[in-house]
Amino acid sequence: MSENQPESWLLENLEFFLPEGWERHLPPRPFPYAPLLELMIVCHHGAASDRLVAAAAALARRAIAEPRFRQIVAAPGRNLPFLIWFLGLAAAAGIDCEQDLLACQHYLHAGLRPSLDGVGALELAYAAKLAGLDPRLPSAAALYERWRAGQLLNPLHMSNADCYAVTHAIFYRTRFGQESMPGDDELQWVMRLLVHERMHCGDHDLGSELIHAMNLLPAPPGSTPPRDEGRGWVEQLQLAQREDGYVAGPTRDEAFTQTLTGLRARAYTFGTGYHTTLVTRHALWRTSRAYLATGDDDVCISSDWDRLAVRAARRNDLDALAGLVDAGSTPDSKLWHAAHHLVTASRTAQHASPDAVP
Repeated sequence: MSENQPESWLLENLEFFLPEGWERHLPPRPFPYAPLLELMIVCHHGAASDRLVAAAAALARRAIAEPRFRQIVAAPGRNLPFLIWFLGLAAAAGIDCEQDLLACQHYLHAGLRPSLDGVGALELAYAAKLAGLDPRLPSAAALYERWRAGQLLNPLHMSNADCYAVTHAIFYRTRFGQESMPGDDELQWVMRLLVHERMHCGDHDLGSELIHAMNLLPAPPGSTPPRDEGRGWVEQLQLAQREDGYVAGPTRDEAFTQTLTGLRARAYTFGTGYHTTLVTRHALWRTSRAYLATGDDDVCISSDWDRLAVRAARRNDLDALAGLVDAGSTPDSKLWHAAHHLVTASRTAQHASPDAVP
């Protein structure tokens, strides 16, 4: 059951969660039932009212009977992890999909799976366990360690896609909080910096995912209840929520929205906000049950210099980053040397002779 979060907007726009409604005015998705899958995830974890849970189950039952869904079951390809996840959630909601799950198990036995080095393998392992299938993969702990060993967690260079990959790896490794994982001071530190930067930019989509994932990490030594910054993040998410529960996504263009009317306007609003609405809802539900990880000041608390440097680097403002480096106020910072080399490389490239370029 949700913590009384508003959800009338979701209930009024259920038609867009199915491909027929989505594709009237929005571009097709690689997995056409992805929006519905994301709604079902939120419902499965308890961040929804009984009414919304029942509505999502009714949509899932309808979806499974659609010819398009049957085609995916017959030839899932790269959609296999999403298909298994969808069916696992449907089965948990009391929908009979035993034969479809049996077909998925045969696909797994046939060796259909993503690379073991990426988040995709973790996703498949999580989805298969949820659905009661054998993914024929190493354990989630082993897959996570394999993925983590290949990560260069430098917030000066991480793209939004890199950030989403980190949050999803944590979601799958912990099974959305059902299992614990070892502490990781570097990961805590990086995620705090990224949350600061995303929330400062008003990106409530990635910001919500980062806050949610941070709450699934083990609290470092010296943890306390949420400090002012943690409460500030939660309050910012709450303020971003309209009275009907809608939260605008970072790609929403208000000026363009004003040119639309009717169903096109509703579709655009849905396409640019449904995911942010769901992940914000999920993050607020999680933070109502857990402390925001705060940690030991010497381990996880980022300095103002670090925060400003990450903001400058992620908006590609090398002049601002150079000013921070030249000021040299915290040359012992974890990021100072990386920022110094990044600025030096930029300056070297700017002053390179054109004759030296082949």
